[in-house]
Amino acid sequence: MRNWETIDWAELFARLHPVLLHLPIGLFVALAWLQCWSRYSRPAPGQPDLRTPLIWLLLISTLLSATSGWLLHEGGGYPEIVEWHEWGGIGLTAVAIGITVTHLRKSPWYPRLVWVGFFLLLPTAHLGGSLTHGEDFLIEPLLKPEDPGPRSLPDGASTREVEPTEPSGTKLVAAPMTFEEIAPVFEQLCSRCHGERKQRGGLALHTLEEILRGGDSGPGMVEGDARGSLLLQRLLLPLDDPDHMPPDNKPQPTQLQLAAIEAWLSGSPAPPGFLSTAGAQPASAPASIPEPSPESARGEDDQAAQDTAIEGLRRGLAHVQPIQVGSPLLWINLAASELRPGDLQSWLAPLADRVFELSLAGRPVTAGDLEFLGTLPVLERLDLRRYPGDALDLGGLATSTSLRVLNLAGSKLAPGSDQILVNMRHLERVYLWDTGIEQSADEIIARRAGLEIIGASALPDEPLEVEPEVVFQEQESAQEEDHEDGDALGLNETCPVTKSPVDPRFTTEHEGRTIAFCCPSCPKTFEADPQKYLSELD
Repeated sequence: MRNWETIDWAELFARLHPVLLHLPIGLFVALAWLQCWSRYSRPAPGQPDLRTPLIWLLLISTLLSATSGWLLHEGGGYPEIVEWHEWGGIGLTAVAIGITVTHLRKSPWYPRLVWVGFFLLLPTAHLGGSLTHGEDFLIEPLLKPEDPGPRSLPDGASTREVEPTEPSGTKLVAAPMTFEEIAPVFEQLCSRCHGERKQRGGLALHTLEEILRGGDSGPGMVEGDARGSLLLQRLLLPLDDPDHMPPDNKPQPTQLQLAAIEAWLSGSPAPPGFLSTAGAQPASAPASIPEPSPESARGEDDQAAQDTAIEGLRRGLAHVQPIQVGSPLLWINLAASELRPGDLQSWLAPLADRVFELSLAGRPVTAGDLEFLGTLPVLERLDLRRYPGDALDLGGLATSTSLRVLNLAGSKLAPGSDQILVNMRHLERVYLWDTGIEQSADEIIARRAGLEIIGASALPDEPLEVEPEVVFQEQESAQEEDHEDGDALGLNETCPVTKSPVDPRFTTEHEGRTIAFCCPSCPKTFEADPQKYLSELD
C-alpha cells in the first residue's frame, strides 16, 4: 500500500469520473419523465414535491462529474472528440445550475431547462461512449463492410521458397514478410484512427500504398530500414510520450507483434510463432511447400511457452515488463506474488534466457532456488532483501557468470558468505547493510578488487554537513548595544518618565528634538504633559 502522502488525490478523483457520471444521466432522464407526468397528473394537496431532492442531487452529482472529467482530460492521451464531450459536460453543469435556480424561484423557465438538459445529454453521452468504446460505436454495425472471405495472396506471390539440400529431403527457406501477413496487426491496433474510413493526421495504414504515402509527419516507412521508419519510431517511444502510438489508453502491441512489424519493415522473415498466432497465414499454401522443420516448430513452441509463463506470473501477482521498449529482456518483481519456496524454477524456467532483473525481496527462497538463479544466463540484477529465514546461504549463486548487482540488505547471511562474495568475479556491487557480515567489508574489499560495497557498516553514516552551534545573546548585552546605538544618534540616556535607561526603538519628536524612552508606553505619557518631563531631560 502506498504512503498516503505520496498518493495523487487529484488523479484518484479524476478516475472516479466513469462512476460519477451515471447518476446525473439518470437524474436528467427522471426529471424529464416527471415533467411529462406533470402534464397529466397533479400532486394531491400537501404532497411533497419529489423534484426538490432530485434537483439538489442532480446539481451536486453534475458538479462532481464535470470536475472529475475535467481532471481526467488534463491527464492527456485522449482523441480530439474529448473536447466536444467536455464542452457538453460544462453545458450540462450550467443547465443543472439553471434548473436548480428556476425551480427554487418557481420560474416558468424550469420546464424549458429540463428539456434543454435532456436533449443536450444525448450527444454528450454519445461522445463519452465513443471515447470508451471507439468512435462511431453506436452506428458501427451499420457501417461494417461485408466479410470479404479468407485472405489470399496476389496472383504470382509466393509465401515461402524451398531449396533442395540433402537427398533425404528439403529444408524451408523463409522469405521476407509480406504486407498481407502484417496487415491484421494494423487492422487490430490502428484501423479505428488510421483506416479506410478515418485517417487521423492524414495517415492510413490499411494499404501498403497509403503507408508509403504517409501523413502530415511524412512517409510512414522507409523500405528496408525499420529503425528509420516513422511507423516503428512512434511504436517504440516511451508510453508517456505524447507522440507514442497507439495512445497509452488504447491496447498496445505485444512484443511478438513489435518484432513482426520491425521484421516486415526491414524485409526480414517473420519471427517464430507470429504467423501461427497472428491469423495472417494465407488460407491455403502451394502443395509444393513442405511442412516446417522441427527447429521452426520448436521455436514457435518456445514462444508460446514464454507467453504462457508471463501470463501465469501476472496471475500470480508478479510484475513483469521489458527493461525498455522493444527489448526481449525482462524485469520481474515477485515481492508481492504468491510464490512458494521451491516453485521458482517452475515459474521462470520458460523465461530463463530473458530474466535480466529479478526482485525476491521479502520472499522465502530455497537452496535449489538459488542454484537455479545461478544458471540464468542474462540475470544481472538480483534483489534478495529482507530474507525471512534465519540465515541465507549464497552458495547457489557462486556459479553465476552474469550477476553484476546483488542486494542483500536486511537479510542475515550464513557463515562463509564473505568468501562466496569474493569468489563471484563478475559481481560489481553488493548491498550489505544489516546482513551480519558488515564487519568483514574491509576484508572482502581487500581480497576482491573492484567490488563496490554499499552499507558496509551497521552504524549510521557520517553526516555530510553539520550546522554551527546556535549562540544565544543575553538581554543585557543587547541593551548595551542599544545604548551604544543611542549614543551614536545623540539621544538622551535616561527616560524622562521613569528615569530608566532608554531603548532607542521608542522615540518621539518634540520641538525639533528626538527624545528616547524606555518602553512603548512612556511616549504617550510624555506627550500628555511635555513640560512636566522636559526638566528631567535638562
